[in-house]
Amino acid sequence: MSVSLFIKSITLPTGEVIELKSDSIIVFVGPNNSGKSTALRDIQLHLNDHNHVATVIKDIVIDKIGTLEDLKDEISEFKQPNGTYNASNHSFYENSLDEWWGKSKGIGFLASRYCMPLPTDVRLVDAQSASSFNPINQQPSHPVQQMFRDPIVEKAVCAQFRKAFGQDIVVHRFAGNGGIPLYVGEYPKFLKGEDPISLSYLKRIEALPLLSSQGDGMKSFATLVSRLVASDIHSIFLIDEPEAFLHPPQARQLGELIASSHKQKRQIFIATHSNEVIQGVLAHHPDRVSVIRLQRDAGLPEASYLPNAQILNLWKNPILRYSNVLSGLFHKGVIITEADADCRFYEALSETISNSSADLLYTYSSGKERITVIATALKALNVPVVGIVDIDIFNDENVAERLVVSFGGDWNLFKSDFLKIKASIEKQNLPLTGKQFKSELSTITSKLIDEDFIQKATVKELKRLAKKANPWALAKENGIQSIPPSERSTALTVIEALKDIGIFVVPVGEMESFCKDIVHHGPKWVDAALENDLQTAPEFEEARKFIDGVLKSLS
Repeated sequence: MSVSLFIKSITLPTGEVIELKSDSIIVFVGPNNSGKSTALRDIQLHLNDHNHVATVIKDIVIDKIGTLEDLKDEISEFKQPNGTYNASNHSFYENSLDEWWGKSKGIGFLASRYCMPLPTDVRLVDAQSASSFNPINQQPSHPVQQMFRDPIVEKAVCAQFRKAFGQDIVVHRFAGNGGIPLYVGEYPKFLKGEDPISLSYLKRIEALPLLSSQGDGMKSFATLVSRLVASDIHSIFLIDEPEAFLHPPQARQLGELIASSHKQKRQIFIATHSNEVIQGVLAHHPDRVSVIRLQRDAGLPEASYLPNAQILNLWKNPILRYSNVLSGLFHKGVIITEADADCRFYEALSETISNSSADLLYTYSSGKERITVIATALKALNVPVVGIVDIDIFNDENVAERLVVSFGGDWNLFKSDFLKIKASIEKQNLPLTGKQFKSELSTITSKLIDEDFIQKATVKELKRLAKKANPWALAKENGIQSIPPSERSTALTVIEALKDIGIFVVPVGEMESFCKDIVHHGPKWVDAALENDLQTAPEFEEARKFIDGVLKSLS
């Protein structure tokens, strides 16, 4: 039976113990300097040193597949006549092997045999030529040696590299004492009469550029792919920032490869800043993925765990699958608006606030209902979230309830006042009687010609008329002032209470009402607004105060 090791459990800074499977994919996310890379180093050091004092991962417990005798059979070729073993840069006696096998961490040679750490600096060094070796009586210790020995492995690495960069990885098998260099380009084809050792063929290989002379993106990608594809022993991978030096499509492809390339059961621990890597991993094996979000509070590490069952539930939602929402995992906070135009305006406006944080994600949900989905997902990982909604949040009790609950509020504390505010707005006397409505509608339709298409101007007039007959349209135009005085103080109290849980109601009704001099709506309104100096223009003073309050709630 083949032997492998895996981590049975890890202990987070909070003391929470996370149970893992032998094929778990654990993704560490969080803002800069939150401890993602440190978590990987802690795992590696725990494996090597029983007394390691951890910073982020407080403890680990390992488990084994197979027996000690199986292991001794596997490494018997490394046993020397004097009874010592020389393997994986370790020299040890059999009694040391017995001792390591009985431990739950600090496992010496076993750590280097079964765990592969892949920090960014190692990946760049790996792109250099591997040392020559004799494949008949030596085991490969480097993925390039594995590619040298096994053309199937070389072909698999080449296929991934070509998919990412449109070029091949070429192994030079007859470079002599110069090692085993890798080249980049179109794999040379044999011409008539040529074979793998023909001088003309070898010259065409050497005419290609060396991988080691290429950019860091190519080098890092090639190293990761070759390590993942070529390794047939390692069962634990620690991959730090797989997206380093890569463009987003290549980072996503790498995420897909990390999740899908497993000849045997593997545990993979990833520290990443990349939404694309997470999307790639989830695209192939969401059933294996769990997420740990790290952050620091007063310099001390904190962790929030999102288990696989919740990941699967969230991944079913297209809002999360096909948006930038997961990028919020890497920011200190997220601001969600109803529409793209609102998102653009509030993000631009926040840049005018001197104490604003640059580490915030602005995103939109395409409606209030979907804000609840995004907020629920991010709050599950302890990401601070704010939602900005128009005043017609008071129009739909069901949507309002789901929104309040998704932000952690108690709907029972809001329900009565919500219904009062809703009723007060809808009972207002509109500035239009039925007779006036029919008269204005008749005036508009009398201009129509049966054979002509309806013009945009006519549609605009009809929309204006409909707005005059809709109390909620007037509320969005006039904001809090549209609420009758009898319920206005109640509305102000509710709006303040909503702020406490992270829901900010636009006090003027909707974004466009911050500056009614701009006659457009939506994206065109934002385009016109951005032509002004948002930092000083007096007509945007109320908007600046509003977004300042939003930012302070996330500071």
